[in-house]
Amino acid sequence: QVMVIPGTYDDAVAESAAMASDTRLVVSDTSWPGYEGPPRWVIEGYSTIFTEVEEQLAGLGVADPDLVSIPVGVGALAAAAAACLRSGSEPGDGPVLLGVEPATAACVAAAVRAGHVVEVPGPHRSIMAGLNCGLASVLALPSVIAGFDAFVAIDDDRARGAIRAMADAGMDVGETGAAALAGLAALVEDHREEMPVPDDAVVLVVATEGVTDPQGFADAVGRPPR
Repeated sequence: QVMVIPGTYDDAVAESAAMASDTRLVVSDTSWPGYEGPPRWVIEGYSTIFTEVEEQLAGLGVADPDLVSIPVGVGALAAAAAACLRSGSEPGDGPVLLGVEPATAACVAAAVRAGHVVEVPGPHRSIMAGLNCGLASVLALPSVIAGFDAFVAIDDDRARGAIRAMADAGMDVGETGAAALAGLAALVEDHREEMPVPDDAVVLVVATEGVTDPQGFADAVGRPPR
């Protein structure tokens, strides 16, 4: 049974949490005090991505990335990235980790600045629907604080530009999937002085979804998804 909850992603999470019982298991990538088991499994599952990336880069003879751009919702994927790419590294070692969030739902960057979870109130209406989160994951936040170097917040126009760029390169992805490339573009174009990216840097951009909104994709690219 699918239930549509009016409001934000966080409202839906709260409704699900309230329904938890001995016969109802809540499986979520976010966490809160007293609920950390399934979110920890989700983070462990995400780590498979980075194991596969390492194997594929080695197989292609590509150097380890200098910078990794990660789309960030509640922080679970980011926590997996930090655990896999920066765990055990000395300060300054390992790739630079860049988190990318919608400008209207940058809850993880707000939590990192504060040192604890803070709410970014909705409505969260970015086209990057998978990143429309107002509260960072309690479980993920310490790893993100320890592992990430910078965050950038992007608007929807920047995401649409990244969708078009990836489509031109032969990869049809959705709005959330294109966010990491959009964040990289924002870093290079708008923040070069604060955080320069060398022209010969090896950059890993993590695209997390295919086309989830075919009409939105067609509006951005000018053709239907393939």
